[in-house]
Amino acid sequence: MCGRYQFTEPENARLRRVIRALKDKGEDWQPGDIFPSGKAPVLVAAEGRVYARVMKWGMPGVQRLIFNARAETAIKRPMFRSSFFSRRCVAPSTGFYEWDGAKRQYLFRMGKSDAVYLAGLYDRYDGEDCFVILTTQPNASVDEIHDRMPLVLEEKDVRGWLTEEETAKRLLEGRPPFLQRAVTDGQLSFL
Repeated sequence: MCGRYQFTEPENARLRRVIRALKDKGEDWQPGDIFPSGKAPVLVAAEGRVYARVMKWGMPGVQRLIFNARAETAIKRPMFRSSFFSRRCVAPSTGFYEWDGAKRQYLFRMGKSDAVYLAGLYDRYDGEDCFVILTTQPNASVDEIHDRMPLVLEEKDVRGWLTEEETAKRLLEGRPPFLQRAVTDGQLSFL
């Protein structure tokens, strides 16, 4: 389950463009670790154009903030159904964190300079756009650490997720790409 991710000063040119676009719009956001209830950049599409916006991570629930949604049931759940069909988003990042049973923290990345794109859904609550990150069954790079992982999209699938309903349905059922993981002490593990 994705409970924290990072968007640091990226080496990736596409992520640098996201930061520049947000600054040009005067969006109030700084790179770093992203926590539930915090603000973060997301990619959305309108009229065939993909652009960056800042939104709050998490939707208000009955008793707690909801910041993740299961990919397997998102289309069926009333809270997320409408968002799946009309308000899909992508949270660009430089990696996400998971913790194992011994509370060791791991950072999962595509590669040193590659972006990690997290599939999400958004909606409007009390005048504010809020998003959730979709989670799915873990692939081999995550399953030893945690029983869920974000629905990670490859860069080539970002536009399809945002603009094509059939592609988005297919991606909900797909397996995320293989990732590199590093224990927070900096040792990199290739699985």
